[in-house]
Amino acid sequence: MAPLSNALGYDVSGFGEHVVAVAESGTGHIVLGVAGDVLPQSWSYMDSGLTGTWARPRYQDLGLWPVGLFYGDGTNCYWAQTFDSGATWVNTTSMASGVVGDFDEGLDGLRWFFKLVPGSGSTYDVWNQVLDAQLNVVRGWTITNVTGVDDAPIACRESAGSDGSWRIGLWYSVGGVANVKFAPDGLNFS
Repeated sequence: MAPLSNALGYDVSGFGEHVVAVAESGTGHIVLGVAGDVLPQSWSYMDSGLTGTWARPRYQDLGLWPVGLFYGDGTNCYWAQTFDSGATWVNTTSMASGVVGDFDEGLDGLRWFFKLVPGSGSTYDVWNQVLDAQLNVVRGWTITNVTGVDDAPIACRESAGSDGSWRIGLWYSVGGVANVKFAPDGLNFS
């Protein structure tokens, strides 16, 4: 494998299967790696045939496959799915402009996408889009209340609050300092 860029994404399925997606420095190739949960792990890597500067894989449908891949080239964001460890890709589509992003699939099957878009000055704003399990748009790209962030990787994950309510967590940085906020709607973080 070529030297890695800082564009690394990782996920573990509910069955203990691991997936990593790496955008290689220099080549722009996105490499997908899969491994079981048996130690020592035996990783299998495959060039996805996709190119980009960042990639975020997630197991979907709360199982082993498919793996969804939200990835981009620093200007645009794309979406693809694989049912065979990255040998073939389906539903490959351009989603929108954006610098870097992440997504998560909620327990209800909704897919929560977040991306950075140039804001004022040299900062960026976080935008959100929600798709259902069939990849239909539930809410199109909408700016969140998280603005003025660094041009740096972001991350999101669904979780339950202390009161048991559903929420999505968003990790981002401002001035080089990591921040995390939560929102029930993916827009109004606090």
